[in-house]
Amino acid sequence: MKKILYVTNLPAPYKITFFNLLSMEVELTVVYERETASDRDAKWKSESKRNYEEIFLHGKNIGMEASASLEILKIIKKNQYDAILMNGYSSPTAVLTIIYMRMHRIKYALVCDGILPGKESATKYLLKKFIISGADFGLSSGELTNQQLIKHGAKKEKIYWYPFTSVSEADVITELYNKEKFKKKIGCRAGKMILYVGQLIERKGIDILMEAYTKCNIPDTQLYIVGGGINKVTDNIVFVEFKTKEDLIDYYRAADLFVLPTREDIWGLVVNEAMAAGTPVITTTNCGAGMEILKNGDGGRIVPPEDTDSLASAMQEMLNDAELAIQTEYAIKSAQVYTIENMAKQIAEVIRNIC
Repeated sequence: MKKILYVTNLPAPYKITFFNLLSMEVELTVVYERETASDRDAKWKSESKRNYEEIFLHGKNIGMEASASLEILKIIKKNQYDAILMNGYSSPTAVLTIIYMRMHRIKYALVCDGILPGKESATKYLLKKFIISGADFGLSSGELTNQQLIKHGAKKEKIYWYPFTSVSEADVITELYNKEKFKKKIGCRAGKMILYVGQLIERKGIDILMEAYTKCNIPDTQLYIVGGGINKVTDNIVFVEFKTKEDLIDYYRAADLFVLPTREDIWGLVVNEAMAAGTPVITTTNCGAGMEILKNGDGGRIVPPEDTDSLASAMQEMLNDAELAIQTEYAIKSAQVYTIENMAKQIAEVIRNIC
C-alpha cells in the first residue's frame, strides 16, 4: 500500500468518514493544524473511531481555523512518504511546509476543495503561483478550481477531478417520501418550507435571504434558519440553534427548497447535504458547489449574489409543485455521484496511478 501523509486544517466530521475509507486503500497518516475552529459549536466535533494515524500540531492559532506550526517539518524529515497531500495552502503552516518541501525537492500534491476567481495583489498572485506550480499534481473539485489552478501555473494534464462532499451513500435518499411527516416532526406548520443551514454571518448572505423572502410574499410558507445560538419564531421566520448532521437530516427532508444566498463560498457542503435529501437548491454564482453541481440548472437555480429581486423571483418559481418534482429528481441523481465513498475511491485511484 502507498504511504500517504495528508495535511489538513480541522477534523471535520465528514473528513473522519472520508479518511477511514481512504485508509482502506492506502497507509494513511493525517496531520491536523488544529483540533477545532474558534467559531464551531462544541457538538461539531466527531468522536468516531479512527482507522488511521492522526497527529495534531502544536502551534499558534491564527484566525478561526488556521495555525502557524513548524512541527510538521519534523514529521516530514523523519518519515518517507509516497505522497504528501496538502489540503489547502493558505495557512501559515501550509505555506511554510510547502516552501520547505520546494527547497528540499520533496514532491507534494494539492487537494483543492474549491477556488473562486477574484482580485488578488501581485504579491498574492506570485505566492500562489509558487505554491501551485510546484505541486507534482492537483486534485480539484471542478472546472472553476481547474481554471484557477491553471492560471497559477498548474498543468492541465496534472489536474484530477474528485467529487467533493460531506454526504455518505447512506445519506442519499433512494425514493421519494412524504415531506409532511418530517414537517410535523420538526414543528413546521406551513404548507411550504424554505431552509437555510449555516453560520449567521454576513458572508453567508442571511440579510439578503430575509429581504428576498419578505419580497416573495408567498402564502402558507415558513423560512427556517438553522445554525444560530437561539430558538425564535417571528413573522413566519423560524430561527433554530445549531444542529448536528444527524439532526439536520429531518430539516433537509422537511424542506421544499434550500437556499444558500452566500456572498462567497469556495464550495458550500450544505448544497450537497440538501440535494442528498432530494431538496432542490438556490444559491449564488459565488458558491463553488452551485457553479459545479447546478451549472446546467439541474437540481436548482443560480442567482447573482446580493440580488434580492433575482432571489425572490427564483424562490417563487421553484416553489411551484411541478418544478419542485422535476428538480427533486435531478437533485437525487447529482447527490448519488457526490458521495464520500466516491470521493475516497477517486482520490485513492489517482494515488495508485500517479505516486
